[in-house]
Amino acid sequence: MEKIKILKLRIIQDLREVINQNRFVYDIWMYGSFKDTTSDLDLILIYEKKPLKINFPLYIRKLIDDGNIIYLNKLDKKNIFLFEQLKVYSILKKKKISTILSNNDKKNRNLTSFVERYYYSRIFLDKKDNKINNIEFRKIKSLFFSYKTFFKIQLNKNQYKKFRNIESRYYKIRTDYNLNKLKNRKYILLVNDIKNFDLQFSNYSYIYLEKKFPNIKLISHTLKFTNNLVFNYKDNLEYKKMHKIKIPKLFFMLYFFYASQKLSLSSKIINSFDNKLICSNSDLNKFFSKSFKKYLLKKITCLNFDYINLKKNKFKGGLYRFGWYL
Repeated sequence: MEKIKILKLRIIQDLREVINQNRFVYDIWMYGSFKDTTSDLDLILIYEKKPLKINFPLYIRKLIDDGNIIYLNKLDKKNIFLFEQLKVYSILKKKKISTILSNNDKKNRNLTSFVERYYYSRIFLDKKDNKINNIEFRKIKSLFFSYKTFFKIQLNKNQYKKFRNIESRYYKIRTDYNLNKLKNRKYILLVNDIKNFDLQFSNYSYIYLEKKFPNIKLISHTLKFTNNLVFNYKDNLEYKKMHKIKIPKLFFMLYFFYASQKLSLSSKIINSFDNKLICSNSDLNKFFSKSFKKYLLKKITCLNFDYINLKKNKFKGGLYRFGWYL
């Protein structure tokens, strides 16, 4: 623990130097944990004017590992809390940063965070091989984040109890892994149990979300973000029976709402749909309440501003959502 504390202090000191040496950097926010060597470093760079690429110290780049440095414009910095309940530390202000949301916005945040993250976070479970490395442990933790978010929306005590048991085993196995004491069989059993739990969870959450929103008619379509991120909607009972993981209409309607705005990022999202009109305009308008649409518009407008700036300056990543469009 002492080593991790020393490392954290070193990171804070070096990030302060980055702010001092780069005029366009207003602040840098750190989030995530430093509990063990499996943890990665997550950074949000708050910029003013034109964002530029920064050559961080090598050890910081290694700590970021498979993650991205998120670029967020100063004017929209508090809007990042519309996406997730992040625990961030400000390098500039030397303290934790948070914001107060209305109860309605908190509910909207939980709902959209779950739907936007869960269905791609769980994709690694469909792979046949069970690799053991830092990245795989972080993928599992990311999936757990989605489970926890859903339980804030709708708590099923039986499901929650099963999850807590799996989560407890995960942290014990992760500790063994960091101490080089992990036996492969234990990890494989854990992943198999997560897969079994996920089948039950996905079905339960699907039923809940389908009931929560009006039963409107969607046209069969495919939503393809990248070659590895492809989601199909088929209004067909046989198709649904064939696929163990059913995706609710809300998933597609969220992205269709984002795609329907007159924004540069929206034009990229609409091109990910093979059918440019998955429902009628009247159905789109009645699917979400006015307050929910206002909330979604804040999110996509915030992302669009950073998308334009990052694209203009030839970044290949750095968006909090939809980074693949860069």
